[in-house]
Amino acid sequence: MVEISTSILSVKKDEIINVSDGYANNYLIKNNLAVPVSKTSTNILNKELDKRQQEEDESILKCNLIKKYPNETKFLNMASKETSKEVEKEIKDIFSQYHKKSNEKLKIQISNSIKIFNLRKDIDHELVVDALSLYIDAIVIKHLNQYQDNPMDLFDNYDEFKNSIKKYLHLMLYGFLNTDCLR
Repeated sequence: MVEISTSILSVKKDEIINVSDGYANNYLIKNNLAVPVSKTSTNILNKELDKRQQEEDESILKCNLIKKYPNETKFLNMASKETSKEVEKEIKDIFSQYHKKSNEKLKIQISNSIKIFNLRKDIDHELVVDALSLYIDAIVIKHLNQYQDNPMDLFDNYDEFKNSIKKYLHLMLYGFLNTDCLR
């Protein structure tokens, strides 16, 4: 039995499947597509799944709070557009603190997530985390700008927002050049 570490064919990442020893050792494990099932790997998998579930629960909770308090969300969005000089600095400070905290959490999530990738040996892990963080931040800003006049529409179209992030990340991770033309 092996635990799949990358989605392949009809098998999803983190599934445990039965395969022949030869296929497991000579292909899946050799190419970092799976790891042998052991007590340790099962414990690690369970901890990772619990952590993902907790992060998903937190995201759902945040979305539910935003839906529950649409006026407060609208107020925050309007405050971000406030042009009055008297409150401009305070608003910038609040948003700067929030942005800093959310970026720190995002970097931790990215760092944990990219551990499953088989990065090139010459690539600095922290540089990848910074690059992905900047990239995701730009995508988020794009969507915030898109919905700035009707911020609740962003939450009504949350699945579209998530799919957009997935598409952009896929493009960044797998590139957009046809590598055949580089040979």
